[in-house]
Amino acid sequence: MSSENAGKIFKKVLETRRPKLKYFIGMDAKAVNIMVKYLSDTDRHWIMNKQLKFK
Repeated sequence: MSSENAGKIFKKVLETRRPKLKYFIGMDAKAVNIMVKYLSDTDRHWIMNKQLKFK
């Protein structure tokens, strides 16, 4: 994500009357958020280890 896009999001947050507590910026943050919602810790760790090539 470029700094320009992040800046646009921050501007929107600052101008919002009632901002949310969390904003996910970038596809990787959104993917992790989905993983946290729907997968168990064991499944999440297995996927992360596979992606990072840990044994």
